[in-house]
Amino acid sequence: MKPAFFSLEWASASSFVYLVPLAALALVALFYRFRWQKKTSLVLDSSHTLLNHFSLKRKAGKTLLLFLSLIFLVLSLGRPQWDESQESIQQEGRNVLIALDVSRSMLAQDLKPSRLMAAKKKIQELVIGLTAERVSLMLFSDVPFIQCPFTTDIPAFLNFLDLVDVESISTGTTALDKALLQAVEIFGRMPQSRNNIMIIFTDGEDFSPRLTGLQEKAQKLGLHIFTVGMATAEGAPIPLYNEQGAQIGHQKDKNGSIVISRLYEELLAELSKQTGATYIPASQDSSDIYELITHVQRFEKEKFETPVLDIKQEKYSFFALISFALLLLDWIL
Repeated sequence: MKPAFFSLEWASASSFVYLVPLAALALVALFYRFRWQKKTSLVLDSSHTLLNHFSLKRKAGKTLLLFLSLIFLVLSLGRPQWDESQESIQQEGRNVLIALDVSRSMLAQDLKPSRLMAAKKKIQELVIGLTAERVSLMLFSDVPFIQCPFTTDIPAFLNFLDLVDVESISTGTTALDKALLQAVEIFGRMPQSRNNIMIIFTDGEDFSPRLTGLQEKAQKLGLHIFTVGMATAEGAPIPLYNEQGAQIGHQKDKNGSIVISRLYEELLAELSKQTGATYIPASQDSSDIYELITHVQRFEKEKFETPVLDIKQEKYSFFALISFALLLLDWIL
């Protein structure tokens, strides 16, 4: 936030530090002026022809003009701003919708420290690696919702991502069809967008009854769906936690056996293939994210405008002009 003084905003208020030595110099000059004036008054004779054109008031006025000029110069360096104007900035990039599975199976720990935490780390690497893209974050399980709308503000996106934790986990099962339906509706409201990209981070467990029909809608819309498999073929049990966050066991089936959640990559690979994208299994390093970034950057960039912003106008020229005028007046006198 910019500092505000005298009802004005100052973009470079740090420049005011120059006022300190300027004030000290003014005090020193004032001290020597009074000292010099006292000595001069003892010998000054108004009838002395050599001093007819000498004026203490004129000399004091020139000194005052000089210091006022320097003060306004420092104020201009502070870059005062007022008079808001609305501006929109046109940029080039791609619209990338990132969908994160928050179903209970994402708590499994075959990826460390858990599938959910590993996915969050990879998403963070992804959005930092992508440049000039508009990104959005969708959380989904049985019901999808937008955690962060499309934005070019990566720090804001990462703040929304940080809010996703164990408490965000849904008690429902994974329904990819509802997440795809939400994505189709979102990109359907963006007819000017030619290359629509969706990246799904999930273990592939799906209980959708109508996935095939939505794949066809996604194809017609030009929606390319990349999938990242956040699990292993061996799988892992799904931990259960109490309200205090302590693990109290593992999820069991109706027969009392511990449920092992595994990666279902056939479904994810087919979904990506049908929409002209790629399935990428999660790796222990960042090679999967580098591969994903390479694929995304092959798509053509599109022009889009950021929302209209209220921007205050720079008015330092007024203060610089006053400083120049005072210097000119000092020279004339």
